[in-house]
Amino acid sequence: MIKHIVMWKLKEGSLEKGLPQLKTMLENMQGTVEGLKTLEVGINSTPVDTSCDLVLYTEFDSVKALNLFQNHPKHKAIKQAAKAWILKRHQVDYTC
Repeated sequence: MIKHIVMWKLKEGSLEKGLPQLKTMLENMQGTVEGLKTLEVGINSTPVDTSCDLVLYTEFDSVKALNLFQNHPKHKAIKQAAKAWILKRHQVDYTC
């Protein structure tokens, strides 16, 4: 199993509009590729200087399924749209 976790810090002024839109777009990726077992999107509830605003937690059957997800047209559209809102992005992928 591959776990793919991504966290974003949004630009100032993007929280009100960008955060809910990005959350919805990511949640709509559920069921798009075979092998995507779990998809959770969370909005940070305890803002501190070191926190991110949004997190995506996913589990995949294989690296192939993760690659299908990352190259899916919906995912590419999300990445393009998110450029207007994203200040920083952090990612971790690991096998368990």
